Amino acid sequence: MDRFFIGIFLSQFLGKIFRTICGEIGIQSIPLQQLVRLPIGVIVLTRIDMLKAISMSGLTGLLVSRFFTLSGKRPFMQRNQFKLMMMVISRRHQFKFDLSPGGILTLYTRSLRYDLPTGILAIGNERGDVIISFPDGRRISRKMPNYVANVSILSPSLISVCGPLNHVGIFRITNDTLSHVVDLHHTNDANCACGHPVLGLIATGSRDRILKIWSLGPQGASPCLELREHESHVNCVSFHPRLPLLASSSSDGKVNLTLLSHDGSHVLSRKMLEAHYEGKRLKKHHDGYTPLEWHPDPEKTLLISAGNYGWVFIWKLEIGLSNEILTEDLVFYAPSLKDSWVSSISIHPVYPMILLASGAFNLQELEDNVPLLICFSGDFMKVQHIMPLKMSGIGRGNGTVRAVFLVDGTICVTYYYSEETVKLRLRM
Repeated sequence: MDRFFIGIFLSQFLGKIFRTICGEIGIQSIPLQQLVRLPIGVIVLTRIDMLKAISMSGLTGLLVSRFFTLSGKRPFMQRNQFKLMMMVISRRHQFKFDLSPGGILTLYTRSLRYDLPTGILAIGNERGDVIISFPDGRRISRKMPNYVANVSILSPSLISVCGPLNHVGIFRITNDTLSHVVDLHHTNDANCACGHPVLGLIATGSRDRILKIWSLGPQGASPCLELREHESHVNCVSFHPRLPLLASSSSDGKVNLTLLSHDGSHVLSRKMLEAHYEGKRLKKHHDGYTPLEWHPDPEKTLLISAGNYGWVFIWKLEIGLSNEILTEDLVFYAPSLKDSWVSSISIHPVYPMILLASGAFNLQELEDNVPLLICFSGDFMKVQHIMPLKMSGIGRGNGTVRAVFLVDGTICVTYYYSEETVKLRLRM
């Protein structure tokens, strides 16, 4: 028991330091096999808010796990995490929609991506499952040797898979299988990847703080460029659907834009994005994991990101005659996300609205963790409505939420601790 409280003290003391190194994440983002092991007696006698100290950052949790092992039975947390973390409370409707099962069973979902041009839905989970779902109802899957941290759709026939290895795996989509093509190597765990839909470039980011640009051709993958623009882990990369413009975010709290040549061999210009709120520049508006999403319309240069604790950012961009990047920003605060980190962002294919899904820092907040629908003016420069999508009978208390708009405006939702994939059709 004494060792448990020493572990909590150490977690609190070192939490701030480790946040800078690895970024703050929820406890459900730590691989199941590396979660802190706790005996039944400690769970019964310890309040939930003591446990949240261990989830202050991934590295802190792993450190406490390694030096203060309290139980020799690893499967304990896996068998009992539903009882410990899921809190079932009364539910009520706050938004009109039609609810239907999504037809896909996936547990411990860590990645949910949808490609608007092809209609392909890609899911990756803690158990190593990669599931690809097609508009015609076909579905293929592949088992990976480790957990899947990120799945991205690079082209109609290629996907990337990131996990706890020093490379991004590229796989080809065929009629009934995912066949391995090539590995794109880093010197530390690969966190993210994206493909340019027009130029054939691939960008990858890693815990080694390096952004790499690749060209994938018939002879394999050719490295084009290495970018060392971030001071910590690169967590998210995203190409504009038309321009050779790459957005990247990192645990250093920065969002960078890089304008590349069309062959990806050199940089034309760079810009670190700034945000302003009530006339003042925010000095630190991002912290830890920061998702990025471009507007799907190729003619628009609209980038949306979200920091932690309720901050959401929209940048309107323009490329000047000498390749300088000009920006106009909108910053707003969503109070219901004040104790959360945003796990996914999706933009409606037609209407000016976005969908935010999140994970809670505080385990007690998991019961209220639901997708958030935000409606804007036509130019995305004014917030009109913010609506939580609270659903009856599902969702609440099920950990990190991820949600995407499908091509017809249907919302697909996954919950970390639920096998159900839920579809919502909004009544506009």
